[in-house]
Parts: sequence; C-alpha cells; structure tokens
Amino acid sequence: MKSPWTRETSHELTTAQISTSPTDGYAMGWLTTKRGWAGASGRTLTHAGSNTMNYALAWLAPDAGFGMIVVTNQAGDAAPKAADGMIGRLLQWRTTGE
Repeated sequence: MKSPWTRETSHELTTAQISTSPTDGYAMGWLTTKRGWAGASGRTLTHAGSNTMNYALAWLAPDAGFGMIVVTNQAGDAAPKAADGMIGRLLQWRTTGE
C-alpha cells in the first residue's frame, strides 16, 4: 500500500498559510518561526497543548533533520515552564554535548 504522505503533503502541512509577523506564521496547527539552532535555514515548527491532564511540547527543525518532544503527565501552570526548561536543556546537550 502506498503511503498518502508525500513531499507535497509535507510541504502543505508545514508551510505557513497565515503570517503573524515578518518571521512567524501559522501552518495547519504548527507555529512557524526561525531559530539559530535549526540549521542553515533556521526554519522551525512548534506546537504545544494540553488536555487539562497532560501537556506536550514539540519543536521540529525539518531542514536540519532534528526535533524534540517533551511530554508530561501533568498539566497546569508548571507544565509549560518545565517543558520549556527541558527543551532548553536538550538544545544545550545537542550543541555542547553537556
């Protein structure tokens, strides 16, 4: 069976359809922005959300072939801060090895 996921599908789902600033946009549920750690293009996709019991945060750098996902079994005000901290730690580890 042939996969319905094609290069065109990927492009459509990850390309900003709405611009929210000169560098940021919205692409089918993903926020798009630029980050220095994301390779030559700097292109990143991010999404975060909660079902009121759990929290998840994803950062993808498709042109660099790199992504990070942090998932908690807790929601509330502390969860986004903890997830952001873990993403920062993962980026530090990726760039410095420490």
